[in-house]
Amino acid sequence: MDLVLDPAAKNLQRFKLSLPQIPVDYLPRPQIEAALEGHTHARVLLFSAPAGFGKTCALAYLAERRLQAGGAVAWLSLGPEDDEPSRFFLQLIEALGAVAPGLGADAQGYLRNAPQVPVAVVMESLLADLARCARPLLLVLDDLHFICDPELIASLDRLAWLAPEGFVLAIGSRARVPLRLATCRAHDLLLEIGPDELRLSCEETRDYLASHGLELDDRA
Repeated sequence: MDLVLDPAAKNLQRFKLSLPQIPVDYLPRPQIEAALEGHTHARVLLFSAPAGFGKTCALAYLAERRLQAGGAVAWLSLGPEDDEPSRFFLQLIEALGAVAPGLGADAQGYLRNAPQVPVAVVMESLLADLARCARPLLLVLDDLHFICDPELIASLDRLAWLAPEGFVLAIGSRARVPLRLATCRAHDLLLEIGPDELRLSCEETRDYLASHGLELDDRA
């Protein structure tokens, strides 16, 4: 069940697992920072808004802050081709193993040796490995709207609810994710960042344009 990738595919794979660079003109978002600081206990961070709202940049900025604080960050950018359990989990294991060597080794063995993908077994194995992870770990799944497979969605539900202390799942999505997050929401373990928080205020828009040499009056 190994994935055989040509050189171009390998380059794409490295891109999907790499933390994106933050644009040099990125404006820190005080309202998002305040929300994160007020929900330090949150287990799931959901950044949900249409394309163009800066979800990926906000997630990358969050990831950089976690790295500076001494935590570990695993990043996986998703696409339509990833809505398949074997492909999804092999990439997830690679992303996690890059920051916590050995994490997911048993799960990878299940994937390679089973005739069908044992989704529940793979996730239980990953949860056991995460419980032994010494450093705080942030897992970013960007563009999760591409994932619709019912078994994958169910496994991510278990990850969101059963992951150990110190683990945080951050999600970027253009649409409402099909995860059952009501329990996390009821226990105040879910922080939702939507268009209102991601949208630039008038003051932020003025500062951004001014930094590019464009001065406009209030009416403009």
